[in-house]
Amino acid sequence: MRLPPRISAELLPDGSPWVSFRFGPTVLAAECDRGDLVGHFADESRMGHVADGPLRPLEHLPVVLTRSTSDPAVGVRQLAPDRLEFTLEHVDARPGESVVLVPFAGIHESRYHLCFPWRNRSGSTSGGRSCARPTKRHSRCTTEPLTPLPPASNSPKVTTGSRGGTHGRASPTG
Repeated sequence: MRLPPRISAELLPDGSPWVSFRFGPTVLAAECDRGDLVGHFADESRMGHVADGPLRPLEHLPVVLTRSTSDPAVGVRQLAPDRLEFTLEHVDARPGESVVLVPFAGIHESRYHLCFPWRNRSGSTSGGRSCARPTKRHSRCTTEPLTPLPPASNSPKVTTGSRGGTHGRASPTG
């Protein structure tokens, strides 16, 4: 038995209008720019794996437009049968911009889009919520949490801003 891979869309479980794409088990992403990556590379320090470079505004993200709210993957097409490159046929993007999806594991030293806002062409999403172009108000990088968490459930390294060193330990001199 042979099970050929196919394009599928993954919606967020909370019903928010965001979608990501897979080809079989391979997660797909769109490579963006390679500029201004200071602070985005890991080093050997204790917190070197945490990216702390500049953020990009969400309003520049392309919005996936679909004919059907039941399957946002309908408008994804493979560019060539021998390559794992796909294009989003219907997107609300900047003029002249096309969105090419490639295997996420192959993107290095570049910014990328893994999840995209989406809506059907009439402007509504599967949850009935409208999805306009994301703005700063929609950013997950705000100071207020989207979901309240009990205090002990967050990682102390991240929530305290720890960068390693002697943070949280007594100094050797007392």
